[in-house]
Amino acid sequence: MARREALPEHLARLGIHGSYKDGFGKRRDVPQATLRRIVDAAPAFAGSARSGAVADDRDAPAPAVESRCYQPPELAPPGRCWGLGVQLYSLRSARNWGIGDFTDLAALGAAAAAHGADFLAVNPLHARSLATPELCSPYSPTSRLFLDPLYIDPAAIADFGEYVAAGGGRSPAPGPDVLARLRDAPYVDYPAVTAAKLEVFAALYRHFRDQHLAHDTPRARAFGRFRLSRGAALRHYAQFEAARLAPGGLLGGDADDLERLHCYLQWLAEEQLALASRELREAGMTIGLYRDLALGPDLRGAEAADPGGGFVGGVSAGAPPDAFNSEGQYWNVAVADPWAMQADACRGFAGVLAANMRYAGALRIDHVMSLSRLFWIPQDRPPADGTYVDYPFAALAETLARASRKYRCLVVGEDLGTVPADFRAALGRLGTLGCRVLWFERDAEGRFLAAQRYPRASVASATTHDLPTIQGFWVGRDIALRSRLGLYPDAGAHRRALAERSAARAALAPLLNGLDIGEAHLAAGVAPRGLCAAVHALLGRTTSMLCQYQLEDVLEMTDAVNVPGSADEQHPNWRRKLPVAVELLAHDPRLAALGEAAGDTLAS
Repeated sequence: MARREALPEHLARLGIHGSYKDGFGKRRDVPQATLRRIVDAAPAFAGSARSGAVADDRDAPAPAVESRCYQPPELAPPGRCWGLGVQLYSLRSARNWGIGDFTDLAALGAAAAAHGADFLAVNPLHARSLATPELCSPYSPTSRLFLDPLYIDPAAIADFGEYVAAGGGRSPAPGPDVLARLRDAPYVDYPAVTAAKLEVFAALYRHFRDQHLAHDTPRARAFGRFRLSRGAALRHYAQFEAARLAPGGLLGGDADDLERLHCYLQWLAEEQLALASRELREAGMTIGLYRDLALGPDLRGAEAADPGGGFVGGVSAGAPPDAFNSEGQYWNVAVADPWAMQADACRGFAGVLAANMRYAGALRIDHVMSLSRLFWIPQDRPPADGTYVDYPFAALAETLARASRKYRCLVVGEDLGTVPADFRAALGRLGTLGCRVLWFERDAEGRFLAAQRYPRASVASATTHDLPTIQGFWVGRDIALRSRLGLYPDAGAHRRALAERSAARAALAPLLNGLDIGEAHLAAGVAPRGLCAAVHALLGRTTSMLCQYQLEDVLEMTDAVNVPGSADEQHPNWRRKLPVAVELLAHDPRLAALGEAAGDTLAS
């Protein structure tokens, strides 16, 4: 009882906020029950010696940062470049198994590079659990330290060819009817794709075990070196995921074989990703692979369960009430222990950065504000009862800068939303780029910013995976969908959204040079011909160092990748495929036109 009575005295020292402002500007006092749960959940509480934190929602100036992140010399002023943003799983091809894979990634990179692109920005490639394939969000992985095995191209595995040769030409792949069904589906069927690939992975592992591990071949020794290099983290991941698969009877349920299977898949995935990354650079890309680091792992996943991972039990990251969700958001994402970070010099964060920078030319840090503070919600409390907890920004920033220079990896911080100006300034001093999304770049009167007002140290884009496409924004597809799904709190909120979108179309129209926009386009939300190309031209005229064009917009798609707040049965989040196969994209006139226009604009 004495500890609980003394709790308020420790808030400032620990950086646990006793109040916060929500997305509507309302100050909320944090319930005592929340504060007690957070203190009880954080194992490093007793030994914490943090100082200089704040206990309310006033933003203290970010500490000075001595180091800077790496930036490619080719992008020294006035250097600029452009690239494509793509959801890897969404790629179609004549040879994949119903989900985009690392071979498709290399093929798309070659096509984009041929038109002048300098990077491919992809969704998080983190490992999702093969035992729960229906959980398909790339932002809720079982581990950010490893890769999603579903992105492996089975036919590109050396053991695949050996298996076929040893079996007299008999392929372990599913029949052509099964593969055709998986490829032709409009959405990725994660359970079916997982079942098909797992069966083949198990057969190839048995071949590898019997023909290589049993005879200590050079290939077996290479596998051994990989396991040794990834150490305890790989062992924990493999054991955790093997235990999840054991009830299914895969490999006879043998625990050792199941563990080695997961290690084997990570070895293969890393080999294929490394090859794809190298091919992007060899195609002439300045940056090449531009990866995305999720905020944290799934609460139920391998990374969060690792005793050495440094996560706080019983607490999820989330967001306070705001215009997107009046009740707040509970993300089911594990939070790192900031006091443990201080104690071990951010060792866990350094490991995550190494895993994600190793084959990347750029890395996007999702929710980069988490370097300074994060909204914690105890699992038995509603989101509005959460609070902010401070993180050791100076130590995390130094760790980030060190990793960036080691791997020669550009860093982009996702700094959308309510990011304080001083925090953005601190990131600028650190040498990271910020994100400038067209839909959000407006002044106090709602006018879109002129292209020359975009900061150089930024990535300009029209949208993100959580926002409507260009076509969808103009016609209001996202508003209609949110209304149908009941995501607006009342009819008034829906009417305001419609009015705001009408005003946005009118404000954007004068900036879209050469576009024939009539009253029907403005009033009813009918998209004018050439809308996506005109918006891309506007982005090209900005002063941002990087311009990112979403492949969904290049192909003039209307539906969003993900609708925040919607359930999977309501909307095909993270599952929709692109309408054009990779083999045809190289010759698609829309990609060619983008390349020509982007090259002319960025060079001027």
